[in-house]
Amino acid sequence: DMKAVVDAINKGHIYNYIAKPWEPFDLENLIDKAAERFHLAEDLRRTNRQLQVALEDLKTLDAAKTQFMLLINHELKTPLTAILSFSELLKESSLSDEQIIFQKRIHQNAERLKKLIEDTLLIMKGQLGQLNVHRESFESKSLLQMNHDLLRKAQVKNLRWKVEDPGRSLKADLVLSTQILHRLVDNAIKNATENSELHIRLDFPENGFRVLVRNQGPCIDSGTLRKIQSPFYIDEEAMHHSAGTGLGLSVCKALIQAMGGQLQIENMSDGVQASFQI
Repeated sequence: DMKAVVDAINKGHIYNYIAKPWEPFDLENLIDKAAERFHLAEDLRRTNRQLQVALEDLKTLDAAKTQFMLLINHELKTPLTAILSFSELLKESSLSDEQIIFQKRIHQNAERLKKLIEDTLLIMKGQLGQLNVHRESFESKSLLQMNHDLLRKAQVKNLRWKVEDPGRSLKADLVLSTQILHRLVDNAIKNATENSELHIRLDFPENGFRVLVRNQGPCIDSGTLRKIQSPFYIDEEAMHHSAGTGLGLSVCKALIQAMGGQLQIENMSDGVQASFQI
């Protein structure tokens, strides 16, 4: 009956249909092609299984790498704390002019290493979903006020500030949001042209809020633009500074993702704009 025919076609994976009478050569050729198709399908299924196993192995390896990085960075903090503590003690002792220079260099580089460790831990915790996010209501001015260090850096390059604050209440993690904004502003200052303008704007899309940081300066080529959010990536010509770990934007991305937001970096007509939406 018709049901038997339909079941046969559906379950039998019919390759082709020929009506009687047929030539033996045509039938043999047709069977060869059907067999070839069957073996290709089997090869594809086997390859897919192997790829699935390889993917699981990569996931396991990536998780192990992340855990290893967390462990190493935690272990590095212990001796580093001792170095910084003894460096502070040395500072209070009687030192010659040359020894004071040595003590300052030790302390500066130890602080730099400390910042590198802290940034790496932030990225790793963000990837593992271990960052604590405390959502609270706060006024926009609490987020948009800049610290003295950023104001000093902008003053050195004679940059003008333009801040658009609608004066509204926001809901997010204030500490993480402030850290994101200050890192983006710091990066904007580094790459801004002297005697130009820094523009910070807060607006409100349909859901949540968005902060935009725009500088006036050289644009970033498309290839670098795709890479600069990756950990430890530094492009000296694009970033215009000779020292750094390449972690700034990666930390921002990790913090933003922990709050369920997204980071966007794009070239504008006269500079670069970075924005995050939460």
